[in-house]
Amino acid sequence: MYQSASPDAVAAGPPKDEDRAYVFVFAGCHTHPWREFLNPDDFNLGTGDRALAKGNKIHPLYRIMVPSEFGETLAGSPDGP
Repeated sequence: MYQSASPDAVAAGPPKDEDRAYVFVFAGCHTHPWREFLNPDDFNLGTGDRALAKGNKIHPLYRIMVPSEFGETLAGSPDGP
């Protein structure tokens, strides 16, 4: 039987700070039910602006570049401003 990882393991798993920040951004975009149980302040998400590619938009909370198609997340979700 398949057993999913705990929310803490999912957010704490990636080795880089910006990877953890992306977990929070995309979990908020896709309204994953486990997202509400995690507090971003409990994880080291890094500081400063970070970008993997040019031409995207900066996420105001996590300070990482995200694809522009996630723009509605930037404006009104728990992971937006």
